[in-house]
Amino acid sequence: MNSDLFACQFCKEYFSIQREPFLLPDCGHSVCAECLTVKLKNGNQFVCKEDGYIYLNYQGSVQVTRNQMNEFPKNFALLQIIKNRPTNRKIVMNNSPKQTEIEQDSDRCKKHGERMDVVCVDHRVRICAKCALFGDHADHKVVNLEDALKKIIRRIDELKDMSERLDKAANETFEMSQYFNKIELHFQSNLDIQIKQVNAFFDELTQILDSKRNKIIQECREKIIHSQELYNKYITESFIDVQRKVELWRMTSKDRIHYYEEQQKSNSIPFELISISSTNELMLIGAQYLKELETTKQQILLKIDEPSYREIHLEMKSDLEQFINTHLIVYQKDPQFRLENSLSRLESITECSLLKDINSSIIQDPLNQNQMELWIKQYQENQQYKQQLNQQFQLQQQQQQLQQQQYLFVQQQHQQQPSNQPYQQLSYSNHQRTDQPLTSQELDDQYLNNLKKSPSATTLATRRTVSPSPIRRSMKQKKINEKFQPLIVKLKGDGLDQCDFSQAELGDEGLLSLITIIKKTKNLRVLKLAKNKIQDGAAQQLLIELIEKQNENEQENNQISTINLSSNMLTDKVVDTILDLCKKFSKTMQHQSLNQIYLNQNIINLSRVKRKVDEIKKYGLIIAI
Repeated sequence: MNSDLFACQFCKEYFSIQREPFLLPDCGHSVCAECLTVKLKNGNQFVCKEDGYIYLNYQGSVQVTRNQMNEFPKNFALLQIIKNRPTNRKIVMNNSPKQTEIEQDSDRCKKHGERMDVVCVDHRVRICAKCALFGDHADHKVVNLEDALKKIIRRIDELKDMSERLDKAANETFEMSQYFNKIELHFQSNLDIQIKQVNAFFDELTQILDSKRNKIIQECREKIIHSQELYNKYITESFIDVQRKVELWRMTSKDRIHYYEEQQKSNSIPFELISISSTNELMLIGAQYLKELETTKQQILLKIDEPSYREIHLEMKSDLEQFINTHLIVYQKDPQFRLENSLSRLESITECSLLKDINSSIIQDPLNQNQMELWIKQYQENQQYKQQLNQQFQLQQQQQQLQQQQYLFVQQQHQQQPSNQPYQQLSYSNHQRTDQPLTSQELDDQYLNNLKKSPSATTLATRRTVSPSPIRRSMKQKKINEKFQPLIVKLKGDGLDQCDFSQAELGDEGLLSLITIIKKTKNLRVLKLAKNKIQDGAAQQLLIELIEKQNENEQENNQISTINLSSNMLTDKVVDTILDLCKKFSKTMQHQSLNQIYLNQNIINLSRVKRKVDEIKKYGLIIAI
């Protein structure tokens, strides 16, 4: 009896597309379509040669005459195997000279003696067709051996390609010198400019100022080095987490590749790698880390492209005989910073720092999109402000030159006229008619007295690096976004207990107009103002209105319990204002309704205000930063 599964037991011919296999339903063996047709036409019973089962008797007691072909089902599983049966049994793996050959007469099943050219995906082992149809692996997911090998090779190639790409990207990204060199170039360039400015200023002074010059240079150097160290530390710490993830991924992928290569050397096939889910998961994680590396690199390059260094401007002014109103002005990023040192004698110079400490909050801020955009916007605004300040400073110098010329003109007029004739005095400050002429000594005394007087408002504003002519804002009230107008209507009607104005683009003007509405509400409990570009002034006004009203009036007005001011442009001043209000109303703060304020994602230095936040908490008010 022929035991080949792919041959008919009656005619001994192999099954094919034309000679389709049909199942004997009672025993499960197969016969070809031609033999089954002949047996049915004869009308006699026939016996299965595999197990001796007699047809046409179905399950003993039930008599069923199987005289139609459609009563015998096709063996579709065997037919599918026949269709996918490989014709060429040679497979070249990874283009290597070693070849895995599946011979026609080798690697047969120990149980059925058939060739094991099928792979059970569930158990990840090679089996024969009988095992797949009737044996222990019936109803399991099976694939052709050749297809399985091709799939394994393809997945290993993809894994190697991803590993090479990730290695290349990691090597380029983790090359710290490219960041350190760029940082060093920026800071060294800034240091050179500062040293040049300081040297040019102090070369014109006497030897008594040399010690001060050296001290300022040393201070510049220390702060630049300190800033560079902060940037270097920031970059190093930024890559720790992603570097750890990438190293772990690389170890996992290398283990799989190494395992495959070891199995290949021992002529074994790692069917464990057939698992699609685990390989796809590893590939997805690798692609995610690749994207994370690129994002981190771009953010780092953007942040260090324009480092926040400060420009130093040194100037000293003197009057006729001694140094009066001598100024040392430092133009830094903070326009409110000013240092003035009045010298009564040339020998006495007050030791003072001309450099403001570099704010480390820029280094400590996380790499998020909102903070990065805010940082760039501030830098651009500072550049524009510096240009305006330089223009006003030049204008101030021109005014002083004009005043000096007027003073010289007055002296010339006095010398040319006779002393016994009245004349009209010309002054750089005003034009007045005088009945009695002034002598030369009187004019000199008057001029010196004017110099010793308090400077004018314009002069003081210039010395404080504040523009005497601030930019005029539009008198038109800022309109609130139209989509929030229905919310305004409900708020005016006092029909809300929660009001969300997040991303309403209120700004300071919009918030100030909103305060007038909020003060009249009684039912409002939660107020959300996140992402509105609100600055310190408007936020302080809101907090003052709410806290003062809640503590001064024991009525039910302004019973707001929670305010969300996250993702705005607030600084440490807001925390200072809250603390001052808590101290002012220390006796009644425990009984007020406002108990929580959110200040996340603002320009607040947590290390500086931590102690203040803890102190505010004692008054029953929680600040979330």
